[in-house]
Amino acid sequence: MKTHVLRPVFFGTLAAMSLVSARVTAQEPSVPTLSRSALETPHALRMEDRHLRDDLERALKDQGSVGSAARELERILLPHLEERERLVFRPLGLLRGLAGDESSPDTIPAIALIAQIERELPQLVQEHRALYEANKRLLDAANREHKLQYLDLTDRVWVHMRLEEEVLFPTVVLVGRYLKMQEDAHHRPPARSKR
Repeated sequence: MKTHVLRPVFFGTLAAMSLVSARVTAQEPSVPTLSRSALETPHALRMEDRHLRDDLERALKDQGSVGSAARELERILLPHLEERERLVFRPLGLLRGLAGDESSPDTIPAIALIAQIERELPQLVQEHRALYEANKRLLDAANREHKLQYLDLTDRVWVHMRLEEEVLFPTVVLVGRYLKMQEDAHHRPPARSKR
């Protein structure tokens, strides 16, 4: 069943994005209105984390090796999710405002936060290695015990890690660089005309 885990990242990312969209639409028709430029984790990412936690909770109830592997995954995954929501994904709340060319009072705190995040990114990627190994043990246990209902969870954890490393972490870094360029341009004295 290795092909089950080694699906192309593109399709996994698309599936995760459509899953988030479908679940938000199906379960939460009214998304809270946030400022277009708030230094807080976007609602869609918080919802996806909640669904991942719910799926993990179901696996934790299993009495066999799936439950044991799920407990090991939980030990690594939950602090990781809390840290990224508390710290890493807050700057992504600024994206809509930046796309609309709006200024934000959160620019200076966001620049400082993103500098801290950039320093911590190697640790987050290291956590992904541990998550990958724990997730692989869960996948192996589910396959060994023929409990295919847990394969969706292992896919979602895998997509979660790939989406962070390939899209979300780089986006946070780019938001920081963009904000820094805007801030530098704002404080740069006007160019003198040559005559």
